[in-house]
Amino acid sequence: MRMLNIASGVAVLLVTLAYTHLLHHFYTNAAADDVHNPLFVTGMCVGIVVGIFAVTGGVLLIRRGRGKQPAESLREQTKERAQ
Repeated sequence: MRMLNIASGVAVLLVTLAYTHLLHHFYTNAAADDVHNPLFVTGMCVGIVVGIFAVTGGVLLIRRGRGKQPAESLREQTKERAQ
């Protein structure tokens, strides 16, 4: 199961890289009038937010969604395992 999480996380990061590349090309190839259009700017901002969430999801998949746990919860888990 661990390998599946890592493979899924890497896949998400690669898709995010392609998505970011697509956003970059949309921005650099846009006409000068498009860059000043509020809908275009809003779409780019939404795209950036989606990209940030995708990177976060990919990293969490690789790390198994765990952060550092407080010492008390670690003690409780070891007690439960011992019983």
